[in-house]
Amino acid sequence: MTAVNPYEAFRGNSVLHAWAFKTGALGFSGLVERLVGAAIASERFDLAWVESGDIISAACVETMRRSCGVVILYHIDNCFAPRDGRRWRLLFAALTHYDLFVAPRDRCVDEALRSGARRALRVNMSADEVVHRRPELSDEDLRIYGSEVAFVGTWMPERGPFLLELVRRGVPLKIFGPRWRRAQEFEALGDRVVEERLADAEYVKAISATKVGLVLLSKGNLDLHTTRSFEIPAVGTLLCAERSIDHERLYRENEEAVFWSNALECADLCFALLADERRRSRVAEAGRRRVVANRSFNEASIFYVLSYLGF
Repeated sequence: MTAVNPYEAFRGNSVLHAWAFKTGALGFSGLVERLVGAAIASERFDLAWVESGDIISAACVETMRRSCGVVILYHIDNCFAPRDGRRWRLLFAALTHYDLFVAPRDRCVDEALRSGARRALRVNMSADEVVHRRPELSDEDLRIYGSEVAFVGTWMPERGPFLLELVRRGVPLKIFGPRWRRAQEFEALGDRVVEERLADAEYVKAISATKVGLVLLSKGNLDLHTTRSFEIPAVGTLLCAERSIDHERLYRENEEAVFWSNALECADLCFALLADERRRSRVAEAGRRRVVANRSFNEASIFYVLSYLGF
């Protein structure tokens, strides 16, 4: 575990952001509680914002409460889905101690309230105002990240067969992301995979340097949209996403984004879009305008949460 102090940037703003480290290891909970207590010391904050919550115990929440008037849990994962086993054990034990549970799924909000959460609020995931802007791409950037169709994301069991089917249908696909060596399809996907976890700047370059940006929803998380649903159009790339209730609510189909329900439909869309630059540019720009008009960015999402709490 890398030691990180996430508190310093917020001291001058009278806000404590308690970042839940992505280890999921229960053995760290006591250490995290001590680190949080030491970081807070005798200072006072308006609120504590916890992300994920997988190693934040009830005792740690109460430690924060002694220095913070309000403790929020922002949970972008889905602790109520069966995929992660006992990873969320501490979260469930601490759930009733938070003043507000925030999640991007109606189902999670309902489940949290049934599980004893004091209050629960549904928000959309979001892009970042600063990070997700179209960059200037050098010739070297285009050599490394350039593609016709790209999926940027971690390997998950359902993603390998789907993307391999696109390749078999002739889609000129490039895949960026970690854990792809776990895929049974890895050898068949061949040099289409750039298996690494991209930093923010490289992630944006990979999205910006493709003509068609794919969004695949996590079945294990029961997602109906993801951060990529906003990041891809925010960067100015065409959004080609799995059809869902959320996607159809967020974008006008074939005007601001395009949607598919299976690999065949996705492949056909990709070929049509690659053959029609004018259509591709028009939909991409309309999608970017929609993200801006809807204020689908982190800052607006945070202000929405704070406004709900009366800040």
